[in-house]
Amino acid sequence: MIAFGRFIQGLSLGYLGLFFDKAFIVTEETDFYSARPDFVPYGQLMNAGLEHLEECIRLCSIYDFQLPPSWINGYSMTNTDLARLCHSFIARYMVHKARTNSEREAVDWEVVVSHIDQGITEDFAPEGDDNFWWHPIQYSSNWNGWYVVDNKLHGPSDTSNNYNNWLATPFEEKTHFINHSSDRRITGNISGTSDGKYFYYQESQSHYASRGTYVWSRYRFDKFDYQYPSSYGSMPHLTKTEMDMLKAEAFLRGYGGGTKADVAELINRTRVPIGEMEPLDGTESNLDLWKWMCYEKRIETMMTGISYYDYRGWADLLVNGEHVVHVPEGTILHWPVPGKELEILMEDNYTFGGIGQPGATYSLKKSNVSVTPEYIIAARERLNSENLSRQTIPEKR
Repeated sequence: MIAFGRFIQGLSLGYLGLFFDKAFIVTEETDFYSARPDFVPYGQLMNAGLEHLEECIRLCSIYDFQLPPSWINGYSMTNTDLARLCHSFIARYMVHKARTNSEREAVDWEVVVSHIDQGITEDFAPEGDDNFWWHPIQYSSNWNGWYVVDNKLHGPSDTSNNYNNWLATPFEEKTHFINHSSDRRITGNISGTSDGKYFYYQESQSHYASRGTYVWSRYRFDKFDYQYPSSYGSMPHLTKTEMDMLKAEAFLRGYGGGTKADVAELINRTRVPIGEMEPLDGTESNLDLWKWMCYEKRIETMMTGISYYDYRGWADLLVNGEHVVHVPEGTILHWPVPGKELEILMEDNYTFGGIGQPGATYSLKKSNVSVTPEYIIAARERLNSENLSRQTIPEKR
C-alpha cells in the first residue's frame, strides 16, 4: 500500500508539474490547520513527483508483492511490474516537463535512456469498466463528431503537394484537403478517400465556418471507437512506442550512444508493420529522421494525453534552419491556476499565451492574426449567434 501510495503521489505531483505553471505540494504530512501551503513553480512540483516515484522503485526493490487487480483495473501487478512502470513515468516526466526546445535539450537524456531501458516492455493500458475506469479523452473523441484530426498531424505523410500548399495558404483561408497518404493508418489507399487503420475519411464535416475553416479536416480518428457508448476495453495510457520515440529523440540529440540506423529501427517498429510505409535505413538526413520520429510518435500516441507536451517542447525546434513541427505562434506553454481556485484563495487571475505575450510559443511561421480584445469579442458574438445547444457535453459524466 505504501509503495502504491508513493506511485500515486508521484503521478499526481508530476501531472501538476506538466500542466500548470505552479501548484501546491500536498503529502500525508501537510498540515492544513496551521497554514495554507505555498504555491511552488512547476520545476519543484516535478522534482517532488520524481522523488515519490523513485521511492516507489526503492520499495519495490525491497519487498515482493502483487497489487490487487482492482487497484489498476485489468492488472495484477507485481513489485517488479510496478517498478518498471515507475521508470517509464520518470522518463516521460523528465522530458515532457520542458516548456521549450532549449529546456528539452537541457534534459539529462542519458538518465532518461537509463530509465527507458529499465521500464515497460509492453503498453500500459488499464481496462475500462464503464463505471469507475474510463478515459475521458478517448471516450469523448468518438462522440457526435466533436473531434477531427489536425491537418498538421496527418499531413506530413502526404505524397502529393496538398499538405505543403495547405501550409502555405494564409491562415484565414485554410480549409480541408485530401491527403494522398503513404500511411495506411491514415487512409486505405493512396487516393486519400478511403478509411485507414486509425482514421476514417469524411466527405464533409459539421464544424461551423465562423469558428475558423483552418480547423476543417477530412479525417477523424476512430482507433478507440470501441470505447463508445460503453467505455469498456483497453485504454492505452503509456505505450512502448512512446518510450521508443523518447529513446530515438535522445539519439537524435546526440545522447545514449545510438546511431541514425538505431533511430530508423525504432521508428520502423510501427511505421512498417502498421503504417505499411517504406522502411527507413538511417541514411536519411537528420531533418528527415526528426520529422518522421515526431510524426510516428504523434500518430501512435494520439489520445494518450501527451501531444500537448510534445508540441510545446518541439515548437521552436529547428533542424538545418527548418521547423520540424508546425505549432501556431502564441500557443500557451502551460496553464495558470484555474480561475475558480484563485477566486477561492482571493488571488488575482492571470493567464498565458497569445502572440507576443508571456508564456507562449514563438514560431517563424506567422499566423497573420492579431488576437486583440476586439478580435475575441467579435469571435464570441459569432459563437453566441449560433445554436450551440446541439454541442452538449457527453452524458458519461
